[in-house]
Amino acid sequence: MTQAQLDQEVASATGESLKTIRTRGFGLVSEKPADLEPEDLQLQLTCPFCGEHVPYRGGSSDGSAPLAECDRCDLEFPFEPDEVYAASTAPAPAAAGNRF
Repeated sequence: MTQAQLDQEVASATGESLKTIRTRGFGLVSEKPADLEPEDLQLQLTCPFCGEHVPYRGGSSDGSAPLAECDRCDLEFPFEPDEVYAASTAPAPAAAGNRF
């Protein structure tokens, strides 16, 4: 499967535009999963403006809506709890192939 085919499949499955899917950084995974330890994982969110992965800082203690901060955009944004995910803290390998 090529990167373009993967992007098209994800766009079809989610109903998002192809442009949105390309900015989210979906990629092919090798058959053997990485051997990660718990300390190699971090809770993260994806900035809705630039697609950068930002660390999850936890919920607010005063009951207000939680905010995440994107250093790249230099702003805070609200998020829903189901948008938080675990991701590797190791740098991602460089993507191979053409990007559109």
